[in-house]
Amino acid sequence: MELRQLRHFVVLAEEMHFGRAATRLFMTQPALSNSLMRLEEEMQVRLFERDSKAMSITVVGRAMLQRAQEIVSLTEKLEQFGRSMAAGRAGMIEIGFTGTLLYRGLADILNRFSAAFPEIDLSVREISSQVQIDMLRSGRLDAAFINSPVPPAGLSSLALFEERFVACLPDRHPLAGKRQIDVKELRDDVFVMFSRDPSPAYYDHVMSICAAAGFQPKVRIGAGQVLSIVALVASGLGVSLVPESVAKAGIAGAAYVPLRGVERQPSAFLTWNAQRDVPGLEALIDTVRCVTKGM
Repeated sequence: MELRQLRHFVVLAEEMHFGRAATRLFMTQPALSNSLMRLEEEMQVRLFERDSKAMSITVVGRAMLQRAQEIVSLTEKLEQFGRSMAAGRAGMIEIGFTGTLLYRGLADILNRFSAAFPEIDLSVREISSQVQIDMLRSGRLDAAFINSPVPPAGLSSLALFEERFVACLPDRHPLAGKRQIDVKELRDDVFVMFSRDPSPAYYDHVMSICAAAGFQPKVRIGAGQVLSIVALVASGLGVSLVPESVAKAGIAGAAYVPLRGVERQPSAFLTWNAQRDVPGLEALIDTVRCVTKGM
């Protein structure tokens, strides 16, 4: 038995007419008749009663029709899925992200992508930036949304947006009500810093801003997530420098003050390993490009 024979049987059962069925199948009536005869011989059953005037499906044929339709339908779906995979419109993409990006447009990107490419499954996990980079390099992750002022070396990257780093202060801090401050005004404060291991580029960038102002920050606490830093600052345990968009998280007790002389620059990237062929990844990259143009 061949799959095409089952397809011929299903179409003929739907049309109950050799001429119409042959037209739908793009074949001649004799070829369709021969295909049906071979199927009946192989299965040792009679599927249709037919004469020169009419035809009808047998009891056995009716019982087999539902199973045949299921097989044909599943096969067609598999063929369509294979074509979609080859065209980059189907598959599964393993994605990492950092928590603050939920307040900086990531949800919009993922929603738009899923709406445009429903056949591509997304597996999304919150992971620190450096671990995401390591997983990309080892092939354990397909795409990464990372916090970083610079793209990671050896990987392909697309900047998500540009923003300034601002001072994050307890709302009771003497400088919290200022419209703008110099970084050097924080030299005597203790800092809550992003630990270097989760994001070396982020840590080094904050240190360089302080160094350019002529001091090395006195670090009291190291944290693994930006939102943890803000929560610790809001509790009065120190000050920090964070991307301005973090204010959207709405953590009570924290104030954000612009820094004089600190310019806008990329602070987050979509990153991937161009050496790996991941079905659907190019569609994700294109979606990010479209969304970030409107930011």
